[in-house]
Amino acid sequence: MSGDLTTVNHYLYTPDGQYLVFNEDANGTITAKADTHITVVKNPDSASQSIWRWELTREDDSHERYNNQGQLTSRWTRSGLTTTYS
Repeated sequence: MSGDLTTVNHYLYTPDGQYLVFNEDANGTITAKADTHITVVKNPDSASQSIWRWELTREDDSHERYNNQGQLTSRWTRSGLTTTYS
């Protein structure tokens, strides 16, 4: 992560080779670059409120979940097909 006092940049390298940049403002609002149709949400891990999970939603409404280390842990489609990685 990097940034100034009001904005933090988060970087994600997806398994399909995409390099995504998301900005988080001082209020915790996360936005993607204007040329992408992907949204991301930062959620606290249920076991530890100091560890975050990232949920990414793609333009086709498929979802991916990443752990705090940036590892893909699961993905699911709009129809409910889920793949979990260990």
